[in-house]
Amino acid sequence: MERTVYQKFTGDGYIIEVRIALDSLAKGGNLDVVDGAMLPLRIDGTDLDPSKGDTERTLWTGWGNQANSEDWKRPSTFGFLQVVGGPTAVEAEAQQPLVFELKNNYPNPFNPVTTINYQVARSTQVRIAVYDLLGKEVATLVDGRMAAGAHVITWNGQNNAGQAVSSGVYFCRMVTPEYTHILKMTLLK
Repeated sequence: MERTVYQKFTGDGYIIEVRIALDSLAKGGNLDVVDGAMLPLRIDGTDLDPSKGDTERTLWTGWGNQANSEDWKRPSTFGFLQVVGGPTAVEAEAQQPLVFELKNNYPNPFNPVTTINYQVARSTQVRIAVYDLLGKEVATLVDGRMAAGAHVITWNGQNNAGQAVSSGVYFCRMVTPEYTHILKMTLLK
């Protein structure tokens, strides 16, 4: 079964998206999905944090109509997912970035929000912050472990206290253990 997994770790928790080829789910290799179709769905997760072989810190959780350890074998107990719209064909898998990169923000100049794209070559600690012309940190946009992949953030022209900053030139700095880059942004009001 081919699948693509995207993971992102944020201060609020985990974001996990999984894309599975529909044909891999159907006996005989062909599954037609149409708008309004109801598909059985069961989501199971395991958070395994044992130390020295214990299982006291291991969490198993599942979502479906019933909570039974054998439910994974019985689709009749699954919850249901309704298809809205139709499936989207993906012609080629996106390549994982092989480099660290902080791309130019857009729009630039901006008012009131700008978008910043960046790439992380492998899961690592990432810090992205905005600085004024004097080098004083104005806003922290990212500060934590990020999964490998392409990421997008926005800056709304506010400082860490939620106050609007004045028009002017600001610098966006991305720092990882292996990479540092700065880009210039202009806020016009």
